[in-house]
Amino acid sequence: MRPVLSLLALLPLPLMAVELPALFSNHAVLQSGDDTPVWGSGRDGEKVTVSIAGVSAQATVAGGSWMVHLKGLKPAAVGQNLVVQGDNTLTVQDVLIGEVWLCSGQSNMEWGVAKSHMAAEDVPKANDAGLRLFLVAKATSRTPLKDVKAEWKICSPDSVGAFPAVGYYFGRDLRQHRQVPVGLIGSSWGGTPAQSWISTEGLAAAPAFANYLQAQKDFDAKVAKLRAEWPEAKARYDAELKAAKEANAKTEAAWAKAAKAAKAAGQPEPAKPKPVAEPKRVSDPDNNPHIPANLSNAMIAPLVPYGIRGALWYQGESNAGAADEYATLFPRMISDWRGRWGRGDFPFLFVHLSTWKEAQKEPVEHSGIPQVRQTQQAALALPNTGMASALDINAGPDIHPADKLDVGKRLYQVARKVAYGEAVACDSPSFAGLKIESAQARVTLAHAEGLHVAVPPWLGPKATKPSATEPNGFALCGADGVWHWAKARIDGKDLILTSDQVAAPVAAAHAWAANPSVNVYNAQGLPLLPFVSDAAKLPAPSK
Repeated sequence: MRPVLSLLALLPLPLMAVELPALFSNHAVLQSGDDTPVWGSGRDGEKVTVSIAGVSAQATVAGGSWMVHLKGLKPAAVGQNLVVQGDNTLTVQDVLIGEVWLCSGQSNMEWGVAKSHMAAEDVPKANDAGLRLFLVAKATSRTPLKDVKAEWKICSPDSVGAFPAVGYYFGRDLRQHRQVPVGLIGSSWGGTPAQSWISTEGLAAAPAFANYLQAQKDFDAKVAKLRAEWPEAKARYDAELKAAKEANAKTEAAWAKAAKAAKAAGQPEPAKPKPVAEPKRVSDPDNNPHIPANLSNAMIAPLVPYGIRGALWYQGESNAGAADEYATLFPRMISDWRGRWGRGDFPFLFVHLSTWKEAQKEPVEHSGIPQVRQTQQAALALPNTGMASALDINAGPDIHPADKLDVGKRLYQVARKVAYGEAVACDSPSFAGLKIESAQARVTLAHAEGLHVAVPPWLGPKATKPSATEPNGFALCGADGVWHWAKARIDGKDLILTSDQVAAPVAAAHAWAANPSVNVYNAQGLPLLPFVSDAAKLPAPSK
């Protein structure tokens, strides 16, 4: 719902009047603190005063826009009026002041609460007037936009279902623990790569990404032709898709009838016919989320510089095909967002990729997915970053684990340390060193207090269930460079690895595959991160 106009707004107005973007609409949550921006548009030279909760600031419209910075906003759980007065007056109603977090990424962030494994229990109970949700509509643009299509909604069973589940569970824990209003901004799009979420300027700042700038130029050069061809291409695709679906439905029905008759006659079931291939999907040239910076322009730029405490990010699967590049691309995106917001190194928390594809068969399977996980772990070297691993939340070959509850809870534990300065243990056990002791390898770990074996908190119906007693997913390699499965036992905060096939180990690894079996945890119930002690011993990357 947009802000309501005061009685002054019923009077004749100048050609331009003060206006606000969608972020400043009824039921909004403003970030508490010493610098809370509010901005909008208006008539050049117009004086604008913004006030809420006894705090006010003034600005003059220049170039059609204005911005104020409210100082010293304190948390307010009772709805306030945000009053913006220029030639006209706007009143934004029921505004809370508290903690605001941006939730972004690809489909595992987009995954709504209604599809969570706890949806049946959690959606009906999702009544919290102190939790507000702002879900940005999907959009793309070749240039930065000034607004998004969205509105703030009070968290309820009606509003929560489509909102990112990871964000919701994070926000729910934040509400319960800190007892302040929470605003969550959801801006995500499934299947999208990181380069789509970085600004053109951010890409240009790194010479390594010249290919993405060229991709923009190539797209712009042919977009007029694509636009002209789009109506015919879309109509042809729709017709061919309809024909294929109808043909397959008829074939399926005929086969089912024949199979039923064969069964009744005691005869073998006929072979199932091969379905007609559906046409290759065509893309609207003006709605392409894979063009570098397109999502940054349409779904991030309009949010800048809204007051936020930090950002949650769940993405990386779409960059697994170029995992080496992601090692530079991911940190560049974090720096790009921080630079554009101008709030310093605000907390940036991300999710360590869950399992994907077929279950691990070889002791070490070098592919893009474990490489992306390694890149994510390396990104923790950036200030005020934090990572919550979802490695053990296994959906089998499905890229979308339904358990977003544990991911959100783990992210909140990280936020307690990174964003709120609490002395909490929130790190997964991780590789710290390797010592060869004759025929065995001793792996030393960090954050390994209370090391133990346990079954993961959630496993999908197609996931491989790990052992409840023996550590899984370990490998050793000898001087010949051949990896073999290894047995592991816990020795305090260390792991002792042995293999009958490796008499003199030189390297060790854990969970180095797209879909490993993971069951070693620390006292906080956080899974042991993947590692390889010597990357030079890894096999060549698989396609």
